[in-house]
Amino acid sequence: MAPVSRFLLGVAALLLAVAPAAAATFTVNDTTDAVDAAPGDGKCATAGATCTLRAAIQEANAHAGADTIMVPAGTYLLRIAGQGEDVAATGDLDITDDVTITGAGADSTILDGNGIDRIFDISASLVAISDLTIRNGNPGPGDNGFGGGLYNSSTLTLRNVVVANNTAAASGGGISNDNDITLTNCVVSGNTAANFGGGIDNPATATLENVTVSGNTANAGGGIANDDSFGAMAVLTNVTIADNSASPGMGGGFYNVGDATFGYVIVANSPSGDNCAGSGTSTSQGHNLDSGNTCGFAGAGDLVGMDPQLGPLQDNGGPTPTHALLPGSPAIDAGGSDCPPPATDQRGFPRPVDGNDDGVATCDIGAYELGGTAPGCPKTPTFPSIDCRLDELIQTVQTAVGPGALRDGLGRILTRAKTQTGQAQQALANGKKRREKSMLGGASRSVGKFKGRLRSRRAQNQIPGDALDGMKNTADQLRHDLMTLRSSS
Repeated sequence: MAPVSRFLLGVAALLLAVAPAAAATFTVNDTTDAVDAAPGDGKCATAGATCTLRAAIQEANAHAGADTIMVPAGTYLLRIAGQGEDVAATGDLDITDDVTITGAGADSTILDGNGIDRIFDISASLVAISDLTIRNGNPGPGDNGFGGGLYNSSTLTLRNVVVANNTAAASGGGISNDNDITLTNCVVSGNTAANFGGGIDNPATATLENVTVSGNTANAGGGIANDDSFGAMAVLTNVTIADNSASPGMGGGFYNVGDATFGYVIVANSPSGDNCAGSGTSTSQGHNLDSGNTCGFAGAGDLVGMDPQLGPLQDNGGPTPTHALLPGSPAIDAGGSDCPPPATDQRGFPRPVDGNDDGVATCDIGAYELGGTAPGCPKTPTFPSIDCRLDELIQTVQTAVGPGALRDGLGRILTRAKTQTGQAQQALANGKKRREKSMLGGASRSVGKFKGRLRSRRAQNQIPGDALDGMKNTADQLRHDLMTLRSSS
């Protein structure tokens, strides 16, 4: 063989050796708790030939590359007890390789620890979890007692996630973070820890944006404990911390012995422990509200000793629950000209909005923007580029033309439209009473190709297929949307 040919073959072999593994997508289809029959064979399949969440995680761990796990609506109860192993075979779901886990919505996809262990133990390099609820986890003292809902030692992103009603025998009732975590549009509520951080324990780096931390309890830092004087760093923007409890003088809302930065943050209504405590460094970026006088807020526009007048934690629209600002709240329009991004609140509603009717739209303090409305759609969506989600478009037209008037391209009456985040996939399921078609937006954030058209009994309300092909989704600029249209058969 010629030397050049040998050289080229050697280069080709080297390139093949270092080429990244192709990512895999595993779609869960069974809510029970069962292990994968053969982790590493590339197939998410239990002994019963179904794909459970545990089996999907085992396959993703064994498969090199950043994989994706799709988790449909349902309640996924952990039932296989056991602690101390790290291959997700028993107890918590150990994540050891990069993965994206996407649910159908925090109110639809429920991961329940069933009190036998935490839900996730994450040690991969890069992990993203979105659109689901993590609840009822309890690692117990036999599994180090940290992180009732999840323990993180990776770079982790949580988006549109509820972390609720978890318990830690040590610290981090909801979340224990030992590396780098970012929460966006999330709520951490009703969690308990014996030591630090009823909601979140952070001895590392934490970034919270459009987040509510409510009703958590711990000895120190009922809501959040930023509790490592040698490097804990927390940055909070557009955050509401309310109704959290700690021991006297130990920071019901926020306990800080590290470095913390606050901007447009509410810390309020701690039943015990004061709102803030700790010997760390707190920096105000301005426009924060402390219902007491313990957080040290002294920046431009900071409000101290004022009741924010919050509503209860509840569904106020959007992917996760929030505390609404009640009319008359001093947090309404209390921001400045530096209204920080993003241009939406925790619910995805636009901000700023003129909430006090003074003719000037100014951002509110906290995770909730009063007066905002859900992103809407045009009444006559027949042009090729529509700046809203497909489910919003269908709902708008459905409302305009009346129930039963909107039909798909085969003439079936559309009765429901639902959206969830997801990866590239298409599915067509035929049932006795309904048919479902799923479509996905590609990298350009369009809804992709839709064969046929949506129409109503009146020609002027028809939505041609090419209009749907060109629709853009800007409600969520970071991820794709999997659209499901449900119609009567």
